[in-house]
Amino acid sequence: MLIPLRKKAPPEQVPYVTYGIMALNILVWAFTSHYFLFARRSMVDLLGLSYETSGAVYRFFTSMFMHSDIFHIAGNMLFLWIFGRAVEGRLGTLKFIGLYVLAGLAGASLHLQINGAESPEIMLIGASGAIMGCMGAALFLFPFAPVTFFYMFYYRVGTTDWPMWGAAAWYIGWDLLAASLFSQKDGGVANHAHLGGAAAGFLIPLILQTKRDSAYVSEAKAEVYETRDYSILNRTQLVEMLVHQPKHPEILLHVVGQSRQYGWQIDPEHWKSFQEVIPVIVEQGDPAKVTPLMMDLSSQPGMLPAVLIQRYAERLEKLGQPQPAMELLLRTLRDPQAPASLREAATYRVSVIRDQWLRDPSGAIQSYQNFIAEFPMSSFAIHAQNRIAAIQKSLQA
Repeated sequence: MLIPLRKKAPPEQVPYVTYGIMALNILVWAFTSHYFLFARRSMVDLLGLSYETSGAVYRFFTSMFMHSDIFHIAGNMLFLWIFGRAVEGRLGTLKFIGLYVLAGLAGASLHLQINGAESPEIMLIGASGAIMGCMGAALFLFPFAPVTFFYMFYYRVGTTDWPMWGAAAWYIGWDLLAASLFSQKDGGVANHAHLGGAAAGFLIPLILQTKRDSAYVSEAKAEVYETRDYSILNRTQLVEMLVHQPKHPEILLHVVGQSRQYGWQIDPEHWKSFQEVIPVIVEQGDPAKVTPLMMDLSSQPGMLPAVLIQRYAERLEKLGQPQPAMELLLRTLRDPQAPASLREAATYRVSVIRDQWLRDPSGAIQSYQNFIAEFPMSSFAIHAQNRIAAIQKSLQA
């Protein structure tokens, strides 16, 4: 027995449609089953698809959300979770919806074409054709991505990794074998629906000329999947991943960081994309990875907008890292293009950091005095004067 557990190719965007389809399948199952165990016959007759009822077009769609028993829906949802998310992440929302529907229709059509006349009354139900379409698409898009399986062979159990092409060969091979050996006139597994869906799923991204992952990229993604750390990848791997995820903040962070660290020229397109996502990096990035790059880039005035440097400094201060926060603020003050309002805020925050965080009374007094001299009309000037007086009083005590 082989059961897929995960595919080591995380989705490139949040797969809302996949989650929605899963939720809809489960909701339909709740209303069409006996105690969530097996389908009610009346609902199968009402919503299922057969050769006799194929004139009712709506049944091609409703049958895709019906399932025979708890194991049927559980298996389909597992496959959709593993393969659908990655496919949607690469294709995008609308193309994925189209692929899912067309694969389901192709599977149902092939099943009826081959088995319909022989068993016109047998109902076809289940999302298997559409979900095998997701597997077919995954085979085209991610042929080398590792898929982790749970296996049980007699008394031996464990997990093993197969490449996506191996996983697809296993399941499609079994469907081909079963379709050639067993008649479906008495019902059972709709192997031809599986095969039709898988074929459609493979052909659609091929026709759309969707970019595929190489073995090199698949290996890099698997490493990130295991470690959740892009810093373990080299620049070539990171650049390869940007082909499919050109606006990925963390990948761009490491591409720019490694380029700066080793003196490599930054690709203009990568730098342009980095500038677009830097606000996200500033707000959400891991400080352990972001701070060194921000220190490097802020050392050259004009490399980054001063407002972003100040915003990141404020975040570091809130995280209890006053020293790098103050250094960044001081660098914004050296930027001749920094606006007066930003200079005012940065000068005041440097004074506060020296006063309240670093406990440097003489440095704080000097900073407050510089602030008052440069911004005498500031709303913070009175507070600065009060702090100078309070510090001097504490020093005399």
